[in-house]
Amino acid sequence: MVKITAHGAAQRVAGRKDILEAAGKKIGLDCGYGYDNVRTFPEGYDPQSLDCIVLGHPHVDHIGMLSDAFVAGFRKPVYCTWATADTSKNQIQQEIYSTMMHNKRVDDLKARGLGKDLEYEKQRYTYQDFKKIMELFVPFETFEGEKVQRGFPYLEPIKISNNITAYLYDAGHSTGSAEVLFEIIESGKMVKILSSCDRGRNDIDMPILRKPNTRFPKDIDAVLMECTYGDKTHEPIENSIGALEKAVWDTYQKNGKLIMPAFAITRTAIAKVLLYRMFKEGRFPKGMLIHSSSPGADKDGRIILKYPQYLDERAIKEFEKKYDCPFKFEILVRHIKLQDLKNYLEAGVASNPSIILASSGMCQDGRIDRILRHEIEDDKNTITLLGFQAPGTRGYLLDQARISGEKIMVPFYDKAVRLGAEVRKIGGFSCHPDIIEAIAHVNNLYNPKKDFGKRKPLKILLEHGEKENCERARKKYIEAGHKPENVIVMEEGKTYEIAA
Repeated sequence: MVKITAHGAAQRVAGRKDILEAAGKKIGLDCGYGYDNVRTFPEGYDPQSLDCIVLGHPHVDHIGMLSDAFVAGFRKPVYCTWATADTSKNQIQQEIYSTMMHNKRVDDLKARGLGKDLEYEKQRYTYQDFKKIMELFVPFETFEGEKVQRGFPYLEPIKISNNITAYLYDAGHSTGSAEVLFEIIESGKMVKILSSCDRGRNDIDMPILRKPNTRFPKDIDAVLMECTYGDKTHEPIENSIGALEKAVWDTYQKNGKLIMPAFAITRTAIAKVLLYRMFKEGRFPKGMLIHSSSPGADKDGRIILKYPQYLDERAIKEFEKKYDCPFKFEILVRHIKLQDLKNYLEAGVASNPSIILASSGMCQDGRIDRILRHEIEDDKNTITLLGFQAPGTRGYLLDQARISGEKIMVPFYDKAVRLGAEVRKIGGFSCHPDIIEAIAHVNNLYNPKKDFGKRKPLKILLEHGEKENCERARKKYIEAGHKPENVIVMEEGKTYEIAA
């Protein structure tokens, strides 16, 4: 019997690290941490017991604890796409640098009598450890036995064992993201399980990204499906582009700063593409500059350009010119060093009107922490949230203030600061499916109205969503015709059996 144990993302959005047990093997499905940044493994999760880890994409809530697994003794293969291997390399290396920078900042603040309650972060692994971690990423080999590079192309069979083969399908969630299909021979029978955490958007043309794959085998037994947005539907992307353009012009007229927290991986690139198009089409204010203060996004941009085969058709044309493209054009200013950001902030109103992009997208850590602390009181400024904000994050706090209209006190490293800036939210740029797109994906695997009685029903295991969202999504799947007993909201630490 094939078994799946939920860890990390059961009834919560982030921190996925499920375990698939089949044909005598234990396979880790992602290895991320939650937005609470807790770096301990849950009860029942032993990294040393895993035979391998398969990564869907390189966001930290899916790969962030790979280094912790290594420290805990994990030394087995890691499988993923080429782009995910490249981005993981940047992410894991960045963590060493981030810890050093955090501790340096704590020293600086304490020397000035600030941040008395701030704690130093422990350097959990060294640069030598980082190199050993990357050696775990399995390289693709040609028929001639040549090792091309770490990672695999889409649809290439990955032989985990004689009885388990994995296939990576384009998920359309980030560059090189993958849904993973496992074909398992268990007790002489074939079992097929699809991991769809995270998946992109079916119904729109998201900048840069291709649409997710829709051509799957029709005999899949179970799907692990994300519920990030529960039963919600996304607004049309045209509305979101209009809302972004309005935020730009409103901020320009106020002579303020448009602060855009954005994840370094993919989301910042999408924002740059949209702003680039506005500028090139003459829909952008004259004299307004766009500042990008995200070294991680700069690295992500280089990876995006390395794999043009992952781009949508319009993006391929837009990136043809190296020095006139969304990552390098007249009004885009990149903050290569932290001092560049400091200079920008110290300039005050002299740098207005302007746009500043920085990670992270939920306003936690990264350079956005410094930017918000410096600019959040100014009522000329606008903070534009570009997607889901998980409970417990500063972004969630700002989003709740947006809904209530309250001018709350926002906590930072040294003190709480009054929110003076306007907060807006644009939801249409999410790279996660809404409920309509999610059900369409699942019904493409098994349509209860067309396939019932012709083959075994699909088991739908819901995760990667807050509890309420998972329950609401489950209700929608049942309304779409799936039997209640086949739609399951996963629980932390619980094991689910999948029969052939």
